[in-house]
Amino acid sequence: MKWQKLNMKIEKPDLYDIHEQLTRLKEEGKKIVGVIAHSIVPDEIIHAADCIPLHFCLGGTEEQMVLGQTYLSQTTCGFQRVNLGIFEGREEISYQIYELMDFVIAGTFCNGVQNTGMYLDNYFDKEQYQFIIPHGSKPNSFEFFHGEIIKLKKYLEKKTNIKISNRKLIESIQLYNELRTVYQEIDKYRQGENPKISLGEIQKLIHHLNLNGPDLNLKKVMEFLDAVKRSELPPKKGVRIFLTGNGILIEDNFVQIVEDSGCIIVGDDLWTGFEFYSSPVNVDFSNPLDALADRYLNRNLSGRMIPDSYRTEKMLEIYKKRNIKGIINNYLKFCDSFSNSADYFKQKMKKKNIPVLNLERDYSQNSIGQIRTRLEAFLEML
Repeated sequence: MKWQKLNMKIEKPDLYDIHEQLTRLKEEGKKIVGVIAHSIVPDEIIHAADCIPLHFCLGGTEEQMVLGQTYLSQTTCGFQRVNLGIFEGREEISYQIYELMDFVIAGTFCNGVQNTGMYLDNYFDKEQYQFIIPHGSKPNSFEFFHGEIIKLKKYLEKKTNIKISNRKLIESIQLYNELRTVYQEIDKYRQGENPKISLGEIQKLIHHLNLNGPDLNLKKVMEFLDAVKRSELPPKKGVRIFLTGNGILIEDNFVQIVEDSGCIIVGDDLWTGFEFYSSPVNVDFSNPLDALADRYLNRNLSGRMIPDSYRTEKMLEIYKKRNIKGIINNYLKFCDSFSNSADYFKQKMKKKNIPVLNLERDYSQNSIGQIRTRLEAFLEML
């Protein structure tokens, strides 16, 4: 069977269709909740409030980044400059998906998230909710985070006039866990000696999830998994690579550049990839909020956690299991979570005889040639 006949080729999400779908849902009375603080905000609570979690994952161009400098300086994270640039240039965008947001969950994920939430509230009439996130996972941090989840639950109940019962929470947790299970099955097809897929395909599915919510995404990923199972695709060839660092936005072609350079990304810990389905929520029928706090604080793969022992252990486990040859650490200039620790990370991996390429970048087109040159040199070394 051929790829085209199975409809396995995943294109970037159709923004027109997404805009139309979200508009219909708003007309039916659903709230669209923007999420900037990716990977640590429990989407299950948003879903249990009968809302659609809409993650900031659009854009990824130099033009948007420059527009965002109206609010944030050039020495701030390019991701947040892009987010504000999309709002600043919204009159030139045909399908203003972010304009559909009723309010935004920001908070203390990093300085960039805090600033973006503030500017969206002050200049673009998008009410922000400040979700305060600790950097550690010690018992006192857990208790604090658990309290923040309770506050978020009460805020959503007030905004929606919907009581978020334990039953609703458990149903949402079970839906997201089912979705994670399907992603884990898909992920198996890039782990083996002859991988059929790579991060490129998985990332597009995650982008679909981040823009449409879990209900529509579950149908899409199940169709894709069925197509992969029935396919006779030739195995992908190249150097087996693990990609860590910042997530990749929809218009950012970095993953394609990496994969076109002669490697296969058979492992990652990105919030636009493996992070979402890396671990389920352990359902606690008596107290689902405890289960959510455990998953999102103790078992996230964000580079912001101190220490990052869980993330490192997960990375090393995947690296060994999948016969990976090297790590590409992709991080945006001035990113609090990754840029400050890049050299420390490289030295830590060096002690384990794991080669690392630190790639600091932004969304500038001028840097693409240099990125390709450094990738080629790293792969040649491997």
